[in-house]
Amino acid sequence: MSRRTQIFLALISLLVAAGSGLLVYSWFDRMVTVAEVVVPARAIPAGALIRSDMLTLKEVARPLLRENIYIRPDDLAGRVAVVPLQPGMLVYRPFAVPLQEYRLVDDPSLEVVSFPINPARAVGGQIQPGHRINIWELAATRPISQTDLLELASGRWATATLVLESVLVVDVRAATGQAVARSPQAVPGQVEGGQSQISSSSGALQILTVAVPRDQAGMILHLAAMENGGAQIWVSLAPVE
Repeated sequence: MSRRTQIFLALISLLVAAGSGLLVYSWFDRMVTVAEVVVPARAIPAGALIRSDMLTLKEVARPLLRENIYIRPDDLAGRVAVVPLQPGMLVYRPFAVPLQEYRLVDDPSLEVVSFPINPARAVGGQIQPGHRINIWELAATRPISQTDLLELASGRWATATLVLESVLVVDVRAATGQAVARSPQAVPGQVEGGQSQISSSSGALQILTVAVPRDQAGMILHLAAMENGGAQIWVSLAPVE
Protein backbone atom coordinates (compact mmCIF):
# COMPACT_ATOMS: atom_id res chain seq x y z
CA MET A 1 0.00 0.00 0.00
CA SER A 2 1.45 3.32 -1.05
CA ARG A 3 2.15 6.09 1.45
CA ARG A 4 -0.43 8.31 -0.25
CA THR A 5 -3.12 5.66 0.25
CA GLN A 6 -2.18 5.29 3.89
CA ILE A 7 -2.43 9.05 4.46
CA PHE A 8 -5.82 9.11 2.70
CA LEU A 9 -7.20 6.27 4.84
CA ALA A 10 -5.86 7.92 7.98
CA LEU A 11 -7.64 11.16 7.10
CA ILE A 12 -10.89 9.28 6.43
CA SER A 13 -10.60 7.49 9.80
CA LEU A 14 -9.87 10.79 11.53
CA LEU A 15 -12.94 12.40 9.97
CA VAL A 16 -15.16 9.46 10.94
CA ALA A 17 -13.84 9.51 14.49
CA ALA A 18 -14.38 13.26 14.76
CA GLY A 19 -17.94 12.96 13.42
CA SER A 20 -18.76 10.14 15.81
CA GLY A 21 -17.32 12.13 18.68
CA LEU A 22 -19.44 15.16 17.82
CA LEU A 23 -22.59 13.00 17.63
CA VAL A 24 -21.85 11.37 20.99
CA TYR A 25 -21.10 14.76 22.59
CA SER A 26 -24.27 16.27 21.17
CA TRP A 27 -26.37 13.33 22.42
CA PHE A 28 -24.75 13.39 25.86
CA ASP A 29 -25.09 17.17 26.15
CA ARG A 30 -28.73 16.95 25.15
CA MET A 31 -29.38 14.17 27.66
CA VAL A 32 -27.68 16.07 30.49
CA THR A 33 -28.87 19.66 29.87
CA VAL A 34 -32.31 19.25 28.22
CA ALA A 35 -35.49 17.50 29.32
CA GLU A 36 -39.06 17.25 28.04
CA VAL A 37 -42.01 18.46 30.12
CA VAL A 38 -45.72 18.69 29.44
CA VAL A 39 -47.15 22.07 28.39
CA PRO A 40 -50.50 23.22 26.96
CA ALA A 41 -50.76 22.78 23.20
CA ARG A 42 -53.43 25.51 23.06
CA ALA A 43 -55.04 28.02 25.38
CA ILE A 44 -56.96 26.40 28.24
CA PRO A 45 -59.39 28.66 30.12
CA ALA A 46 -59.67 28.65 33.89
CA GLY A 47 -62.17 26.08 35.13
CA ALA A 48 -61.71 23.77 32.13
CA LEU A 49 -61.10 20.05 32.53
CA ILE A 50 -57.69 19.32 30.98
CA ARG A 51 -57.66 16.52 28.39
CA SER A 52 -54.72 14.70 26.84
CA ASP A 53 -55.37 16.23 23.40
CA MET A 54 -54.84 19.71 24.91
CA LEU A 55 -51.23 18.89 25.84
CA THR A 56 -47.88 18.51 24.16
CA LEU A 57 -44.22 18.12 25.15
CA LYS A 58 -41.60 20.86 25.20
CA GLU A 59 -37.84 20.80 25.70
CA VAL A 60 -36.60 22.83 28.66
CA ALA A 61 -33.39 23.18 30.61
CA ARG A 62 -33.03 20.16 32.86
CA PRO A 63 -32.60 22.24 36.06
CA LEU A 64 -36.26 23.29 35.63
CA LEU A 65 -37.26 19.76 36.64
CA ARG A 66 -36.53 20.83 40.21
CA GLU A 67 -39.39 23.34 40.01
CA ASN A 68 -42.87 22.44 41.29
CA ILE A 69 -44.21 21.78 37.78
CA TYR A 70 -46.05 19.00 35.98
CA ILE A 71 -43.63 16.88 33.98
CA ARG A 72 -45.64 14.02 32.45
CA PRO A 73 -48.87 14.36 30.45
CA ASP A 74 -50.51 11.61 32.53
CA ASP A 75 -50.03 13.71 35.67
CA LEU A 76 -51.73 16.79 34.20
CA ALA A 77 -54.57 15.25 32.18
CA GLY A 78 -57.79 14.98 34.14
CA ARG A 79 -57.12 18.00 36.35
CA VAL A 80 -58.85 21.38 36.28
CA ALA A 81 -57.12 24.61 35.31
CA VAL A 82 -57.28 27.07 38.19
CA VAL A 83 -55.84 29.91 36.07
CA PRO A 84 -55.81 30.41 32.28
CA LEU A 85 -53.05 28.29 30.73
CA GLN A 86 -51.29 29.61 27.65
CA PRO A 87 -49.66 27.44 24.93
CA GLY A 88 -46.13 26.40 25.79
CA MET A 89 -46.15 27.68 29.39
CA LEU A 90 -44.83 25.60 32.26
CA VAL A 91 -47.72 24.41 34.41
CA TYR A 92 -46.97 24.75 38.10
CA ARG A 93 -48.93 22.38 40.33
CA PRO A 94 -51.06 25.10 41.98
CA PHE A 95 -52.20 26.10 38.44
CA ALA A 96 -54.07 22.79 37.97
CA VAL A 97 -55.70 20.75 40.73
CA PRO A 98 -57.71 17.52 40.99
CA LEU A 99 -61.38 17.82 40.13
CA GLN A 100 -62.50 16.97 43.68
CA GLU A 101 -60.30 19.70 45.13
CA TYR A 102 -61.64 22.25 42.66
CA ARG A 103 -65.36 21.51 43.01
CA LEU A 104 -65.63 19.06 45.94
CA VAL A 105 -66.60 16.06 43.77
CA ASP A 106 -64.67 14.09 41.16
CA ASP A 107 -67.68 13.52 38.87
CA PRO A 108 -67.79 16.43 36.37
CA SER A 109 -71.44 15.74 35.48
CA LEU A 110 -72.75 16.46 38.99
CA GLU A 111 -73.90 19.88 40.16
CA VAL A 112 -72.79 21.08 43.58
CA VAL A 113 -75.48 22.90 45.57
CA SER A 114 -75.89 23.94 49.20
CA PHE A 115 -78.90 24.63 51.37
CA PRO A 116 -79.40 25.86 54.93
CA ILE A 117 -80.96 23.63 57.52
CA ASN A 118 -81.57 23.66 61.26
CA PRO A 119 -79.36 21.13 63.08
CA ALA A 120 -82.47 19.64 64.73
CA ARG A 121 -83.68 18.66 61.25
CA ALA A 122 -80.32 17.24 60.14
CA VAL A 123 -79.70 14.31 62.50
CA GLY A 124 -78.87 16.69 65.33
CA GLY A 125 -76.07 18.32 63.35
CA GLN A 126 -74.11 15.07 62.94
CA ILE A 127 -73.94 15.03 59.12
CA GLN A 128 -70.38 14.79 57.80
CA PRO A 129 -68.76 15.01 54.33
CA GLY A 130 -69.00 11.59 52.70
CA HIS A 131 -72.35 10.71 54.26
CA ARG A 132 -75.27 9.68 52.08
CA ILE A 133 -78.51 11.35 53.09
CA ASN A 134 -82.21 11.21 52.24
CA ILE A 135 -83.99 14.54 51.82
CA TRP A 136 -87.59 14.86 52.97
CA GLU A 137 -90.25 17.51 52.60
CA LEU A 138 -92.55 18.03 55.57
CA ALA A 139 -95.65 19.99 54.70
CA ALA A 140 -98.54 20.80 56.98
CA THR A 141 -101.83 22.58 56.45
CA ARG A 142 -103.02 24.16 59.65
CA PRO A 143 -106.34 22.57 60.68
CA ILE A 144 -109.35 24.86 60.39
CA SER A 145 -112.70 24.78 62.10
CA GLN A 146 -114.25 22.90 59.17
CA THR A 147 -111.67 20.11 59.32
CA ASP A 148 -113.34 16.76 59.81
CA LEU A 149 -112.50 15.18 63.18
CA LEU A 150 -111.62 11.86 61.51
CA GLU A 151 -109.26 13.63 59.12
CA LEU A 152 -107.78 15.62 61.99
CA ALA A 153 -107.20 12.48 64.06
CA SER A 154 -105.62 10.59 61.16
CA GLY A 155 -103.10 13.33 60.58
CA ARG A 156 -103.80 13.46 56.85
CA TRP A 157 -103.39 17.23 56.98
CA ALA A 158 -99.64 16.70 57.60
CA THR A 159 -97.42 14.87 55.11
CA ALA A 160 -93.81 13.69 54.95
CA THR A 161 -92.58 13.11 51.40
CA LEU A 162 -89.27 11.48 50.46
CA VAL A 163 -87.87 13.75 47.75
CA LEU A 164 -84.32 12.46 47.10
CA GLU A 165 -82.48 9.33 48.19
CA SER A 166 -78.80 8.58 48.82
CA VAL A 167 -77.53 12.10 48.15
CA LEU A 168 -73.77 12.55 48.60
CA VAL A 169 -72.69 15.22 51.10
CA VAL A 170 -69.45 16.90 49.99
CA ASP A 171 -69.12 19.74 52.49
CA VAL A 172 -70.50 20.91 55.84
CA ARG A 173 -70.41 24.50 57.07
CA ALA A 174 -71.46 26.45 60.13
CA ALA A 175 -73.66 29.53 59.84
CA THR A 176 -70.56 31.73 59.53
CA GLY A 177 -69.20 29.67 56.62
CA GLN A 178 -66.49 27.95 58.64
CA ALA A 179 -65.81 24.31 57.90
CA VAL A 180 -67.03 21.75 60.39
CA ALA A 181 -64.88 18.66 61.01
CA ARG A 182 -65.53 15.82 63.40
CA SER A 183 -62.99 13.12 64.19
CA PRO A 184 -62.35 10.76 62.52
CA GLN A 185 -64.06 12.30 59.48
CA ALA A 186 -62.36 15.46 58.21
CA VAL A 187 -63.42 18.04 55.69
CA PRO A 188 -62.01 17.07 52.26
CA GLY A 189 -58.93 19.00 51.22
CA GLN A 190 -58.15 20.32 54.71
CA VAL A 191 -55.77 19.19 57.43
CA GLU A 192 -57.49 18.20 60.65
CA GLY A 193 -56.94 20.82 63.32
CA GLY A 194 -56.51 23.66 60.78
CA GLN A 195 -57.53 27.20 61.61
CA SER A 196 -60.52 27.10 59.25
CA GLN A 197 -62.17 24.23 61.10
CA ILE A 198 -64.42 24.31 64.15
CA SER A 199 -65.73 21.46 66.25
CA SER A 200 -69.36 20.51 66.51
CA SER A 201 -69.45 21.91 70.02
CA SER A 202 -68.28 25.40 69.05
CA GLY A 203 -70.47 25.92 66.02
CA ALA A 204 -73.80 24.52 64.91
CA LEU A 205 -74.18 22.85 61.52
CA GLN A 206 -76.17 25.20 59.32
CA ILE A 207 -75.23 24.56 55.69
CA LEU A 208 -75.10 21.25 53.80
CA THR A 209 -73.46 21.04 50.39
CA VAL A 210 -74.34 18.07 48.17
CA ALA A 211 -73.45 16.80 44.69
CA VAL A 212 -76.43 15.82 42.53
CA PRO A 213 -77.58 15.79 38.89
CA ARG A 214 -78.91 19.14 37.69
CA ASP A 215 -82.60 18.19 37.88
CA GLN A 216 -82.15 17.16 41.51
CA ALA A 217 -80.35 20.44 42.25
CA GLY A 218 -83.47 22.22 41.01
CA MET A 219 -85.63 20.12 43.34
CA ILE A 220 -83.47 21.03 46.35
CA LEU A 221 -83.63 24.73 45.53
CA HIS A 222 -87.40 24.45 45.07
CA LEU A 223 -87.67 22.92 48.55
CA ALA A 224 -85.55 25.71 50.01
CA ALA A 225 -87.83 28.29 48.40
CA MET A 226 -90.93 26.47 49.68
CA GLU A 227 -89.79 26.87 53.29
CA ASN A 228 -91.08 30.43 53.18
CA GLY A 229 -94.51 28.92 52.50
CA GLY A 230 -94.51 26.59 55.49
CA ALA A 231 -92.83 23.45 54.13
CA GLN A 232 -89.67 22.20 55.84
CA ILE A 233 -86.62 20.29 54.68
CA TRP A 234 -85.61 17.37 56.87
CA VAL A 235 -82.54 15.19 56.37
CA SER A 236 -81.95 11.61 57.44
CA LEU A 237 -78.95 9.34 57.04
CA ALA A 238 -79.64 6.96 54.18
CA PRO A 239 -79.63 3.23 54.96
CA VAL A 240 -76.31 1.50 54.38
CA GLU A 241 -76.58 -0.88 51.46
